[in-house]
Amino acid sequence: MSGAYVSFLLSSEGDLIGFALILSEFSTAPLVLVKDDIAVPVPKHKEIKRGLLIEIISEAGLTKEEFLELTK
Repeated sequence: MSGAYVSFLLSSEGDLIGFALILSEFSTAPLVLVKDDIAVPVPKHKEIKRGLLIEIISEAGLTKEEFLELTK
């Protein structure tokens, strides 16, 4: 799963998840999703490894099951 797709899933759900995508002017900077006092950096990798994906999901305050529901 790519970083862009993870960012899309967490930000495209709008009111359900509520993260806003903050873009950087630097192409190598990670995408940052922001909600309330939570900032979740998501690297722009073509493929995010399992451990990092689990960490991103956790930082976003979701369970693995909740995140997988977003992919459907």
